Amino acid sequence: MRKVVEAVKLKRVILSGNISFMAENSNNRIFLFHGSDDYTSSQKIKQWLGAFRSKYSGLGVTSINAQTDEGALADFFENQSQSAGLFSSTRLVILKNFLQLKAGETEKLQPLLKNPPADLFLILWEDKSVKKTLKLYKLLTELERSGKAKIYSFDIPTGSSLNEFISKYFKSHGTQISSAAIELLAQFFGRDLSTGWGAASDPVYNLWEVSSTLDKLATYKQGSTIEAEDVRQMVTPKVSENVFAFTEALGRKDYKLARKTLEELLSKEETSSDIKSKILGILGAVSFQFRSLLMLSVARQAGQTADLGWNSYRLQANERLLQHFSPSALRDKINTLSYIDRMLKSSSLSERALLDRLWE
Repeated sequence: MRKVVEAVKLKRVILSGNISFMAENSNNRIFLFHGSDDYTSSQKIKQWLGAFRSKYSGLGVTSINAQTDEGALADFFENQSQSAGLFSSTRLVILKNFLQLKAGETEKLQPLLKNPPADLFLILWEDKSVKKTLKLYKLLTELERSGKAKIYSFDIPTGSSLNEFISKYFKSHGTQISSAAIELLAQFFGRDLSTGWGAASDPVYNLWEVSSTLDKLATYKQGSTIEAEDVRQMVTPKVSENVFAFTEALGRKDYKLARKTLEELLSKEETSSDIKSKILGILGAVSFQFRSLLMLSVARQAGQTADLGWNSYRLQANERLLQHFSPSALRDKINTLSYIDRMLKSSSLSERALLDRLWE
């Protein structure tokens, strides 16, 4: 009867989405947390710490930043060679960014991973994605296949997943928000933008800043429903709105407005005091916008009516912008932006002179 009751309790925990450390990992002792979303991984760490302290003791918890605390890391490895009798209670050890050390250092952990002490839970917590070619990662995947380890990958939500994160965040905090406000927030955070050129691009936001903004909105409304107008009053948007305006001004050949919008973009870009860095960041966002337009143009020319996996706002906004550009004009702008980016990085030409290429 007791087993039946425990099984029912465990099922309720799992269905509620609030899976505890022990319920989720009854057999595993070794864990890897990695990925670009260190906000969510840190929340999971907190959750597991609380569950561990409730079941065992806070005295059994050790957290080591492998990149900054060489002494504690050395002590950890030395203790593993000692008799297990020295440890009278179950331990939880968190090694942060250990896999970012040199190969000679990381390989020291192999014996422990292959034969972990019965009194040890070990979490390898990385604040970036781990390369799958690393020997230790390959070993962890082997251990996972045999049921001796578990790998968790945390990636920053993009596209509609960002909208879902915002919705769930407010729901978990007991705050009401309209669907229009969720959509506007996602836009303001820069959901439809990315950094970098080509396929290797990242979101322009992280969940630390997103959650901080959501908390401010919830405090501001004090229990009332958050509306789109509240977002406009309380949240400073990324460059997304101005990028759309800038792109449209170029398409209409309204270069006076385009120059004005570009100056506004530069004045709002706060990531660097260096003008060249500001311009490179903005050009990356503008280039992403033009590539999106070209993607949509090619799809429409091929008779594709699918939405390309985009949310409705992004699709409608790009359909509107596409009216101002032919496919050849889009390719020309992309080539020009690529040229400006290359010259900014490799030549001594002035930033303003290079930007003038956009008006040609």
